[in-house]
Amino acid sequence: MRTEEIRNWLESLTRSYGNPRRSVEEAPLRALYDAKDWPGLVSRIKTTLLLGPLRVKLRLVAESKETAPMWINGLSDMPMFGTKEFNGHTVTLSAKSAFLRERSFETIVLGFAHELCHAVADAVRQEYFNIEETIDLTAMFLGFSNFYLKGAKVRVFRTAPGYEESLAVLKDLSPRAHAAMLKELEVSADQLVGYLSIEEIRYARALMRC
Repeated sequence: MRTEEIRNWLESLTRSYGNPRRSVEEAPLRALYDAKDWPGLVSRIKTTLLLGPLRVKLRLVAESKETAPMWINGLSDMPMFGTKEFNGHTVTLSAKSAFLRERSFETIVLGFAHELCHAVADAVRQEYFNIEETIDLTAMFLGFSNFYLKGAKVRVFRTAPGYEESLAVLKDLSPRAHAAMLKELEVSADQLVGYLSIEEIRYARALMRC
């Protein structure tokens, strides 16, 4: 675990933002998630991060060569926070539709918060702004640590080798045997969303006293 790096990164965030913010209220975010109001959810998170004047265009993507489930564009010429230029600046936040459809409330909020914290870090000229781990820590520092604790680890399901060949055999089995064999052919694994391990998230939360 990167204890020294996390301590250094958090000290840097303290210099930029003061004390860690209290956890954001989940109920309004949950209501927007339940309604699948993705623009509304992004807008609420943006406001929570004090990015109100910044214009954020949300783009839902069916397919993309990008490996990440979400990404943000428009940061290369990000104006300084609080300037007239910042108030009129636009960034584009792209999100894969499958990610929004399949992932939990906490994981989706975590993802949006992470991407918007790239804008925060660039706008305030944050130290270590180009290190992804510090962007995760920024989101936690600014009130989203609970979402990281609950949503950073997701269970991913895939099919085992020989799955397609086995389908022909499965159709001739009894319902109970069919279900049992199908379960054997499905493989699950834990996958992290973000750049910090669960242990590092817990360690950072303890240091921030969240």
